[in-house]
Amino acid sequence: MQLRTERLILRPHRADDWSAVAAYANHPDVLRYRPDDVRSAEQMRAHLQHLVAVQQREPRTSYHFAIILAADEHLIGWCGLSINDQDRRMAEL
Repeated sequence: MQLRTERLILRPHRADDWSAVAAYANHPDVLRYRPDDVRSAEQMRAHLQHLVAVQQREPRTSYHFAIILAADEHLIGWCGLSINDQDRRMAEL
């Protein structure tokens, strides 16, 4: 699944996104709002492999998307939806 606007593309994460994710996730302006610390390249690769694996689960309860600038296809962030309770139709953005 891919969503596209004039400015942005939202697509599922790929394992090779790890270096672009590390670039923004380890930026000091981002880190000041997160409870954890800088992630190593190995940790970031493992995190992206996890996100890719989650996309294959059945039933699928987690949808995480890379946010890409359409103009230059630069990955600038992520967003996601996690289904917490299917019976009650509860989810978290």
